[in-house]
Amino acid sequence: MGEVNNRAAQAAYTADQIQVLEGLEAVRRRPGMYIGGTDIKALHHMVYEVVDNSIDEAMQGRCDRIRITIHGDESVSVEDNGAGIPVDIQKQTGLPAVTVVMTKLHAGGKFGGGGYKVSGGLHGVGVSAVNALSTWMETKVMRDGKIYRQRFERGVPVTGVDVIGECDPDKTGTIQTFLRDDTIFQVLEYNWHTLATRFREMAFLTRGIDISFIDERVTPQRELNFHFEGGVKSFVRYLNKNREVVNEPIYIEQEVETTQVEAAIQYTDSYSESVFAFANTINTPDGGSHLTGLRTAVTRLINDYARKQGIIKDKEENFTGDDTRQGMTAIVSVKVVEPQFEGQNKLKLLNNEVRYHVETAIVEAMGRWMEENPREARAVIEKCRTAFRAREAAKKARDLVIRKSALESLTLPGKLADCSSRDPSESELYIVEGDSAGGTAKQGRDRRFQAILPLRGKILNIEKTSLDKALANKEIQALITALGTNIGENFDLSGLRYHRIMVMSVDAGETCFVRDPAGMVRRVAIGPFIDARLAAGDDVTAWSVLCFDQTSHCTEFKPIRNVIRHGIDETLFEIRTTYGRSVRVTASHSVFTVRDGAVALKRGDDVRVGDLIVAPAFLPLAQNEPVQRIDLLAELLAQREHLGGDLIVWGEDVVQLRQERVSSQHAGDPEFVKQRVTVPAAVGAQMAERRRELALSQQEICAAVGIKQPVTFYAWEKGASRPTVDNFLRYVEVLGLEADAMLAQVSVGDSRLDHLWQTQYRGSGRNQVKPWLRLSELQPDDASRLNGVKLAAEHYADQAIYRYLPVNAQLMTLLGFFLADGTCSQRGGVRLAIGRRNVALVAELSQAFEALFGVRPTLYPGKEGRADELRVTHGVVAAAFRLIFGFDGTRAHTKRIPDLLYNVPPALQLAFLRGYFLGDGTCSGRTVAWTTTSRDLADGLLYLLLAHGVVASVSAREPGAASTVLVRGKAISTQHTVYTVSVNSGADLLLYSVNNITSGTDAQGEVTVRVARGGRIFNGQGADTDIVIASAKAYINALNKVLQPTERAHPQLL
Repeated sequence: MGEVNNRAAQAAYTADQIQVLEGLEAVRRRPGMYIGGTDIKALHHMVYEVVDNSIDEAMQGRCDRIRITIHGDESVSVEDNGAGIPVDIQKQTGLPAVTVVMTKLHAGGKFGGGGYKVSGGLHGVGVSAVNALSTWMETKVMRDGKIYRQRFERGVPVTGVDVIGECDPDKTGTIQTFLRDDTIFQVLEYNWHTLATRFREMAFLTRGIDISFIDERVTPQRELNFHFEGGVKSFVRYLNKNREVVNEPIYIEQEVETTQVEAAIQYTDSYSESVFAFANTINTPDGGSHLTGLRTAVTRLINDYARKQGIIKDKEENFTGDDTRQGMTAIVSVKVVEPQFEGQNKLKLLNNEVRYHVETAIVEAMGRWMEENPREARAVIEKCRTAFRAREAAKKARDLVIRKSALESLTLPGKLADCSSRDPSESELYIVEGDSAGGTAKQGRDRRFQAILPLRGKILNIEKTSLDKALANKEIQALITALGTNIGENFDLSGLRYHRIMVMSVDAGETCFVRDPAGMVRRVAIGPFIDARLAAGDDVTAWSVLCFDQTSHCTEFKPIRNVIRHGIDETLFEIRTTYGRSVRVTASHSVFTVRDGAVALKRGDDVRVGDLIVAPAFLPLAQNEPVQRIDLLAELLAQREHLGGDLIVWGEDVVQLRQERVSSQHAGDPEFVKQRVTVPAAVGAQMAERRRELALSQQEICAAVGIKQPVTFYAWEKGASRPTVDNFLRYVEVLGLEADAMLAQVSVGDSRLDHLWQTQYRGSGRNQVKPWLRLSELQPDDASRLNGVKLAAEHYADQAIYRYLPVNAQLMTLLGFFLADGTCSQRGGVRLAIGRRNVALVAELSQAFEALFGVRPTLYPGKEGRADELRVTHGVVAAAFRLIFGFDGTRAHTKRIPDLLYNVPPALQLAFLRGYFLGDGTCSGRTVAWTTTSRDLADGLLYLLLAHGVVASVSAREPGAASTVLVRGKAISTQHTVYTVSVNSGADLLLYSVNNITSGTDAQGEVTVRVARGGRIFNGQGADTDIVIASAKAYINALNKVLQPTERAHPQLL
């Protein structure tokens, strides 16, 4: 049966199946072989191929101006003032030279005929491939006082080389215009920024060239002009313009044999490496021999200098390549007579001799620079040393072995007054502070099921403490052993000895202000706050609480001494004041009252209608050291389980993080992580000759060196593969050669992993080291190492947002307006309702979104009489509003003021109040009012006003009650209780005056107001860059004087 099938296959496969592709048809049939594919990169590569020919002219000194234009129909023109393509007859083909160049593969003046000494294109494929992949292409040549033109369609000439005009005899050049074939390419539009970046690189690498780039697709057209006399030195400065630099750029320019080497190196405070390699001005993103030469030279030179200066001690290890390149920005550009690239796309330079040329030039020039600039050289060395120490510390942390049996032999703590019951379901544990509190608790407990554990004062804060140090703390040992569950991998909940555990406090639902150990103020419900702190293992005594001081009669933050949590077995009272404030207390809980002009304590069940309750007229909620920015990455990373999706983190720091992760995976495999040796041919021959002299068997060598196959050491001798340093030294020892002498003759370079990262194409599907990570793939401590990153929603990398969000008046105004008229969801984004009276605010709100997040919102007109909607549908913005500002799942009646507002300066708090007032505020007569259906939000407004010494009142209108408040000219109708926070000064405004007290874009306005009440006059002043905030400051200043009048009486009443 198999024989029959083979005969049938042979009969079907004949000479008729053999095809010969003529001309440029092969290019059109397999474009990936010539330009790398049919995607956006390939489309841009078409332009690069044509521009590279103009750059080649510039490198010969025949061209100093290049003009690239993208026309409205997406066709592209490239014009230069080079020598112009020859138009006379090429003898080998009998065709005009320009026709040969445009239609024949492997045709051109760069094959050693003397036309070009150095060039980027050596295959003779570039422009002919562009011609083949274009719907049409037109070539114009200016030579010998004439203008020639020839037109092609899909690579086929449709006209001859026609003379279409005359020009100055001294004027020469070429104009290539082409339109990509839309039947071949997947993407049809060029990316302006990508092309501009490449042309800027060309200008940096070709000193003296003028490159103009014009885009006629937009109105008005845009244009960029590039000209740099500083070469790669200017290139490095450009890359580091937003970074803190350690040294002035180290500039290298030298010709080694026939290779021209130009490089610039500068270190910054960054943690990532930014190195770009170019060969004959062509960007080689996959590196190659010139990049290897640069990295090897820098690593070797820094180690030699550090040892010479005594910075690296004799017994210490050398810096690795990662250590010496951390924070390094470098450009290496070589001009090679006969460059060998990997593929037509020229992604990697293959000339082995170039590595030696670059290494020689770098070592000589950088070594001289280090000797001449010892202070800057030492700063570079210290940065490398810091990287070395960080790497060593990370290694030690990974190698730390936690002793899990540390707690197994511990018996119950002696301070524990245990209960008699052994049934965990009915047993309770009360944790109290100190022996005195423990004695009181013991007297009131039920010995049968209630246990008491006294702890000595403030126990160790373990948030930033190593596990071994935490386990050495006696109080923590007592807690762990009393609970009986063990910890870590040995944690066993079934061993819990008490199913109710209390930390011996006010009503759990009562609101208070607390300040965390970092100084951040938060408004919390006491019960959930204590539960959350205890669940997180926080030391509650490191926090402070806002309370009333009976001696100073001031409200201030004081440290929390202890917390007690217990059930209520007595009546709970809610006390409401005339101003609408309320507090809940038990019958036995005392409150501060005023009796006979003095402050006195009174039990909750003794308070009566008419009693005077002490309440603050001022709250210290403005910060001296306010929050200046919000770390979006750290905040969202801490709450990623609530995102409802995933976000992408972009940046070069991600590359380094990925490399460290891969390195840790292979930490135990020396074949991947050990440095490797490059054996020169002469050294390899010496080793081979020595091996033959000793007449050692293959088995003996393999056994002594620790390898499996003889082919391995044969490859080392031939330079076909690189041994690890350890293997090399063992082989040298077997051969009886001097180790130091042999090491001096070879190059010790990167490990296999390092080599892969230097040479592997980043876009490869197998590449694990890419400049992005999903947020879900990060660990909590990764955030501190990703400084220059951006965040974006998946598939929207072009809309990435910077990691840090500034806290300023724009953000406060935006938050205020959102609380009044905004909603958000992860999918729907952030939405602001824009009523008729707020249309004028659209520009201000849009500018705020753009300035803060870099995102421009869209205004959607309302339908069927509904309000317009200003909307931002961006995953990161939505996540910030939901999870950082606390608006996730909130409705109008559940909104609350973010804690951020209690941690900003007074001016920003006023900006927030302004934003809320613009959305849900009213002003009539002597009253300013804010309206909401959220009791929590109303309370927050009361507290925020108290931070400015403004005592407001709150009134409530139940659903169905007649409305006395108008919003947008209509009575409020709601299914929820409506709360109105109002400020009524009882004073008349006599004067309102505005003056500019500075000039410029940040000019400050000064506002003066004059109010009168009860026959007395009060003046107030305020200043701010925002005139509304300045007005609020002035009005508050005057009202504070109303409360404590010191001004003169009204002159007409004297």
